[in-house]
Amino acid sequence: MNKHLENQRPQSSRYEECIRNLTAFCLTIAFLVITALIVQQLYHSPQKPLAELGPLFLHPEGLSPEPKERTVYLVLILLLMPAIIASLRITEAFRGIYDVQRSQNRGSVGTYFQMALILVVSVLSAVPFWKSNFMDLILGGEITNYRRLYLWGAALLSVSLLSPYILPQQAGNLTKRIMFFQSQTVTTVLAVVSVGVILISVLSFRVHSVSMADESGRNHFEAMFYSVSQVIGGKTLLADLPSQYGLYAEILNPIFAIVRLSVLNFTVIMSLLQIIGFSALLWACFRLVRNNVLRLLCVVGGFIVIGSTWWAINAEGYADPYYQYWPFRFVFPAVAVIVFQWAVKRRFTIIHIVIMSLFGALAIIWNLDSGVPVAGSFIAYLLVQVIFPHENNRGRQMIKLLLAGATVVLFLAGFAFYLQYKAGRAIAWLELFKYQQLFYKAGYFMMPIPVSFHPWMVVTGYYVFGIVGALYMRIRHKPSIAWDVIFYLSVLGLGLFSYYQGRSHEAVFTAVIWPAILIAFILADRTLRSVRARVLPAILSWSALPVILFGLVLTGVFVEGLPVLKSMTRANWKAVLNPRKTPVTENVQFIRQHAGSAKRAAILAPYQATYFAETGLASAVNGPGIAETILVADQARMIDSLIVEPVEHLFIQSDQNAKVPQIYARLLGRYHVKGLSEYGMLYLEP
Repeated sequence: MNKHLENQRPQSSRYEECIRNLTAFCLTIAFLVITALIVQQLYHSPQKPLAELGPLFLHPEGLSPEPKERTVYLVLILLLMPAIIASLRITEAFRGIYDVQRSQNRGSVGTYFQMALILVVSVLSAVPFWKSNFMDLILGGEITNYRRLYLWGAALLSVSLLSPYILPQQAGNLTKRIMFFQSQTVTTVLAVVSVGVILISVLSFRVHSVSMADESGRNHFEAMFYSVSQVIGGKTLLADLPSQYGLYAEILNPIFAIVRLSVLNFTVIMSLLQIIGFSALLWACFRLVRNNVLRLLCVVGGFIVIGSTWWAINAEGYADPYYQYWPFRFVFPAVAVIVFQWAVKRRFTIIHIVIMSLFGALAIIWNLDSGVPVAGSFIAYLLVQVIFPHENNRGRQMIKLLLAGATVVLFLAGFAFYLQYKAGRAIAWLELFKYQQLFYKAGYFMMPIPVSFHPWMVVTGYYVFGIVGALYMRIRHKPSIAWDVIFYLSVLGLGLFSYYQGRSHEAVFTAVIWPAILIAFILADRTLRSVRARVLPAILSWSALPVILFGLVLTGVFVEGLPVLKSMTRANWKAVLNPRKTPVTENVQFIRQHAGSAKRAAILAPYQATYFAETGLASAVNGPGIAETILVADQARMIDSLIVEPVEHLFIQSDQNAKVPQIYARLLGRYHVKGLSEYGMLYLEP
């Protein structure tokens, strides 16, 4: 056998581990696909027909229930861990047969077949992205000839970056290039560039003032801002009003007790939280990815997805900050990654278990949709430690699991007691799950998940492979910090993915894929380092090609969009520092003038939460804000309350004829119009 072929053959047990991981992964995928098909055929929906659900909603046209899809997803999540464990056991059962074949030198053809399998799986991970709606969204439109040329250029550059690893005769050049890119100078420059990427991604469009209120992003902002304005005004969540996105307002309350609540101050705090989340992932990337080229692609390419920076670039002047995901559903999962890594590095002593558990409990309080994956991923990790204990310490691991569960439960119980004490009356706990019921269960504004070849399959594939690899290392008693973090990221990613499973829009997809991006670059880095150390054959360097190409494409979009971000940053801060007169600011003055020294009033207007925050008033009516009012019953309850118990000050945004809108016409039997602002705000008194 010639020298070239010798270099292509596996040189250590690392290669065998790769093959077994991949085999178990394929078995798991096959099991899940078969299970999904069976469940889909056997499931019969108990869902109420739309004719019954429709009258309950203000906008019944938004109903799109997904009972079968939801059931399939939940069944697969529940069966995922047993399926992976069974696949790993089957793979291990055939390990002896493979070892005998290898000892008899029969593995030559099989070895190359296995290498081909790895490369085919890698190529398949790139195919769904080609001509996908996701890439159209990120690139700002359909792939034109210019874009196609750019993609081919990125592909050639990817191959060029891999060439020192692929070609054994370039080993000397490989060492020189790696030494250069891994130098402290390059690392420092990369860190500075990364900080710059974070700052421009945040400062370009995430800080707003009241004079910048924009109709296109109003509903998103108002639905998230209303609960904060009310809690600061003295109300208690789940007693006086529900909150669509969690109990974050109660956590933010101490901050805005010191800093006056306003649109500007609130968006500054949100931007700081976004920077914290960005910084957490930057730290995790630098710790887990050692190759500076991969670090650059992961940070610049990944961060264009995180925070919807792609939106800002492609919109060329406007982008919805979408605070209810960036940072609300992002900051705790992102910080959890580095907290977990810090704790696992110290072998999870009692104090680390408690800290991680408290963090998970706080994440649940902050936002249920992202908090449950944060805490659940940690519990899942401890459960794996119990199932596959290291050094026969199952009893000790069980104690850690029970301690973590007890800590989460006790903290949540303590917070529940605090809410009840603060409210001075019973808490309506079912209100905590109200919007999950309306959106996820009833199907309000849900969208079906694509069943054709789509990038979401690649993302979930990374999550499944991450769990397979971590469990295999645990079974083989070869645990590592990197694989433990990959496991945590994988379970966390599957939990966050439920948001996309419900509302399968491409923009939502971009919000839930960041754990997969980090996993992909960690695995690519580990592969290339193994090739460099000659513990994996050089040909397996090709498996990193899709990851590098993905990073280069997104990095190119960011670089191309830098002039847009620079222009947006200048325009945004000019607007922040030089507030102008707008209908919203004038209506704020109108409300202040007529409310006088009152602490409460009723405001029925599109910018309801903004008006409450800027005037310092709390709502005189309990219940959800207008932007969160989805049910006919909630709207009727609010109007009935204003009629039965008249409020001293009532403000209503008029219709085009400067009259009370028809939906509030009943109020005219109890209130009289006393004033009208220049911009259509009506003032009424009993």
